[in-house]
Amino acid sequence: MAGWNSGAGFTPVGDNSTPFTGTFDGLGNTLIGLTINRPSAEYQGLFGRTQDASIRNLGLADVSITASARGGALAGVVGANTQVSTVYATGTVAGGSMLGGLAGALSSGVVVSDSYLSVNVNASGGWAGGLAGDQSGATVQRVFSTGSVSGGFNTGGLLGGKNGTVANSFTTGSLYGYNFGGTETNSGSRSASQLKQASTFASYDLANVWTIYEGQTTPLLNAFLTPVTVTAAAQKTYDGTLNAVLADATLSVPGLANQLQGTLVYGGGANSVNAGSYASTTASGLYSGQQGVRISYAPVGTLTIDPKALTVAGAAAVDKVYDRSTTATVGGTLQGVVGSDDVAVYREGDTAETLALLHTGDVVLMTGSDAGRALVAFNADGALLVGCMELSDLLFMDADQTAAYLDRAAT
Repeated sequence: MAGWNSGAGFTPVGDNSTPFTGTFDGLGNTLIGLTINRPSAEYQGLFGRTQDASIRNLGLADVSITASARGGALAGVVGANTQVSTVYATGTVAGGSMLGGLAGALSSGVVVSDSYLSVNVNASGGWAGGLAGDQSGATVQRVFSTGSVSGGFNTGGLLGGKNGTVANSFTTGSLYGYNFGGTETNSGSRSASQLKQASTFASYDLANVWTIYEGQTTPLLNAFLTPVTVTAAAQKTYDGTLNAVLADATLSVPGLANQLQGTLVYGGGANSVNAGSYASTTASGLYSGQQGVRISYAPVGTLTIDPKALTVAGAAAVDKVYDRSTTATVGGTLQGVVGSDDVAVYREGDTAETLALLHTGDVVLMTGSDAGRALVAFNADGALLVGCMELSDLLFMDADQTAAYLDRAAT
């Protein structure tokens, strides 16, 4: 849009003399890159001015609005008796005075609800706000703003000048630049981290209107999110974590994996990273942005964590002094050990008192006349960890006494 009208960009719908008076339902669509560059003109935005209008379910992403006065992403002025709901905007608004992330001004009888702004507003004069530069008899409820605001005077994180009702609305800066009157309920400045906590938004409908990914995002509007159910795989191989493999998960709407952020993790009954079976397992850990998905999780059921297969590389008999036996000590290196796991194997009959603990890289296996003998594993204190097992199905133990590894081949 930047190249439209010889660089002036988009021409607003309606103006001060002929305001927009209809209903505009964005149906959950987002207009990206709205650009208006009229530094000498007033009433600049998607709408120049509205009156007795209704605007809902509309996103305005990455806007760039420049006006001399009365400029905003949605409208230069949201005029009398206009209803605005489930609208969000991001981008920048700049110019002279009476500028806002949503609108330059909110008139009498206006209601703005269930909306948010992340617009950086820069006024060379005054009356600048993250939502609006001026409020004159309007009602603002369940609205928050996170953009930066600068100006000469009367600048606020939500409103430049307040004169109306503000309820359950928040900003990262000061709520308003100047208070001319009206009421204020459960509203004010909140930290960036508080705006990512559901407890801050107890009065918001976080089931039907909004979605918040605790600690990851501010509330997102459901109208712009695609619902998707994630079913994590019920089986994984030991890796020292409870992380699930996202690529192994099933999505109720295919093709949306690129919208998922975070790490898919098991929880609920899965209370240990060790190999084993865990009933009543759940999944969590993913989140998304505003033009992404609304995530729910199907129950995993019983999660099975399989032991991880290890191999012994470079196996070779160690030189020995003649002792009239065919017993040999074979050295080698374990491959496939996870992280800092401390893995060792002992010969049957040996204890920690007679044989020092063998760490990864110092593996001892029995061959020759002892090839068919079973092996047992001990921990660092010499305690027996597991009963006898055949050499062909060795069980390696980590330092947590967990049967996390299973050797099936030697190379």
